[in-house]
Amino acid sequence: MSIKRTDVLKLYRQLLGGHRRMRFTDREFYLARVRDEFRRNVDVTDPGLRRKLYERGKFIADNELGGLI
Repeated sequence: MSIKRTDVLKLYRQLLGGHRRMRFTDREFYLARVRDEFRRNVDVTDPGLRRKLYERGKFIADNELGGLI
């Protein structure tokens, strides 16, 4: 399974929007961390690593685990 750019952008928006539902996390820190992680990994070309990063982000978004990134 190849991770498409649109899937990554959708996940990014989902993670950024998820800060509204978090109660036990500093929201500003969470938003800064999400942005930093995406900027740091923008040039990743290895399909295995891309899939791993995507699945990690998806898990955090789906389980609202913002304090664990």
